[in-house]
Amino acid sequence: MLDVAEEANTFLVQPYWRRMTVMLDRTISSEFEEMLQSEGTRELNRAAIVVARKMLRMPFIDVEQGKLAVKAVERQQAGLGDIFNQKRMAARMGRR
Repeated sequence: MLDVAEEANTFLVQPYWRRMTVMLDRTISSEFEEMLQSEGTRELNRAAIVVARKMLRMPFIDVEQGKLAVKAVERQQAGLGDIFNQKRMAARMGRR
């Protein structure tokens, strides 16, 4: 999960991502215009728009999932630390 998030983040900062964003935005606009003008290809146009939008969101979703995974690990480690500290305190209290 973290390696995917790191790759996505690296991809987003590359100049090629900007070029892809422009291309996909133009594709969405073109497909939408064609969908409004033509009855026969609406389903195909709609599918192309969905795929292009998904591709635009995908790296951001991967980065966010990586951030959530890190937070989950940190919470887990903090909880284990609390358990360890409680046991240590209980042991100290029992010795006195």
